[in-house]
Amino acid sequence: MPVEKNSIFSINPSAELEATPTPVVANSVPGQEAPQISGSRFFLFGFFETLKGVIFHPAKFFSERQKDFLSAYGLSSALAFAVTVEWIADFFSFIWKMLAGSLLQRHANDLTKAIKDVLESNGQLFSTQSMESMEGIRSIMSDFVFGAFSILLSPFATIIKLCVGAAFIHIAVRFFINDEEPRRHYYKNTLKILAVATAPSVLYFIPFFGAIAAWILSFLAAVIGIREVYKTTNFRATVAVLFPQILGFVLLISLALMIVFFVFSFVQLLTN
Repeated sequence: MPVEKNSIFSINPSAELEATPTPVVANSVPGQEAPQISGSRFFLFGFFETLKGVIFHPAKFFSERQKDFLSAYGLSSALAFAVTVEWIADFFSFIWKMLAGSLLQRHANDLTKAIKDVLESNGQLFSTQSMESMEGIRSIMSDFVFGAFSILLSPFATIIKLCVGAAFIHIAVRFFINDEEPRRHYYKNTLKILAVATAPSVLYFIPFFGAIAAWILSFLAAVIGIREVYKTTNFRATVAVLFPQILGFVLLISLALMIVFFVFSFVQLLTN
């Protein structure tokens, strides 16, 4: 497969079986050997191009790279891209949540007051005032620790979320979209599409409204990606992407009806 310029698939995927590839660099002089670029640096170039393509021109991006998504390679690059994007999103989400309503300032004042109360307790470590102050310190610090810990776990959570979500969406893809050559419906291809469709999550760096824009654009990118790669209709692609939510809604309604049925039967049993 030819090396695609300026995408996360720019690194030759056959590197798993062959020696380290030499990517072709744009603007190289004909007749001269192109300078070599390390894999990490080449991925960095493709990272920003992928962000721009998925956010601003998703249809063109997925259409032009259809063969990349349908190939047997590129899954690791797509997952690495998603992990990086989601980590950035979680980091900024944590920052904006802590800054909302001057929470950082309020927490800092509360922490200072709590520590002062402990120091002024005249050695009565187990007094009511002291215990309340210690509880305040614990509550304040737990907010920061929990937020930082969630950021550290973000890569693992992203992988699990993508793999589980892709499994349900792929069920819908196999059911609603025709499976034919050369657009075979393999799970890893659907997973690559959804991983790259997380690109708009970087918009979390925009306070407050970035999260809404990221969710909407990520959903649209996933729909467009399924549509362009598997060459199907907007309706079928939308149903496939929404299948986990539709399935969850149906299960929730079914559970609610079962509970109502059992409660009604139990009431009738008591009244008879």
